[in-house]
Amino acid sequence: RFPKFANMSHFEKTAQDACDRAFDEKQSESVLWECVQMVSEQKQQRTKLYEAVNLARKTAKSSFSRNSLSTDGLETLMGGWIKNTVEQLKAATGGFPEQVVSAEVLTQFFNGIVAKNGLPRTVTAVFGAPPANWPYIHSTVAEAFNEAADDAAAALVGPSADERAAGLEAEPGDSKLPPPKRSRGRAEGYGRAPPTGEQAKAWQDQISRMPARPYGISKKKW
Repeated sequence: RFPKFANMSHFEKTAQDACDRAFDEKQSESVLWECVQMVSEQKQQRTKLYEAVNLARKTAKSSFSRNSLSTDGLETLMGGWIKNTVEQLKAATGGFPEQVVSAEVLTQFFNGIVAKNGLPRTVTAVFGAPPANWPYIHSTVAEAFNEAADDAAAALVGPSADERAAGLEAEPGDSKLPPPKRSRGRAEGYGRAPPTGEQAKAWQDQISRMPARPYGISKKKW
């Protein structure tokens, strides 16, 4: 028998919300896996893509507020979902999401989710369904991949090993050519033409920033 102290309308709403969440979860996972198989043929890539998209979906949904304005509610959800997916792929590939999926394929993937009603029903019931081939998906995927490429490029143009060892940071415009190695006896590269032009200038700049060896310290310790 239903408890007298409980509010029937509140109970019904709570039960309905729980059913909607369970339905959305099952529906989303099924649509995601179907779309993953359509855009990728390699098992390892399919697994990585599915795990990234599914985790990103849960993150985006948990941070999504139903109080968002009706004009941007869908964009809030989809934008978070796409960007979180690319972040998950970056983490899985060391910063290169294109190793798993290209921007073009990921755009097709998310458009497939929309076409197969893979968005949460609790969201589309409030904000409606997005249009087919939604331009927002294309622009958001492109933006996320561009940011990933910028981050990867910035990571590659960091201070050299010798600069880090000397406690020096790379200056803007510094060349990343390897510095000459110190060695005893015949110098490495003996008999070759000495460096000229930009290479010679780059080496001289790096040598000038190397710490001078203190007097009284043997070469072995140095």
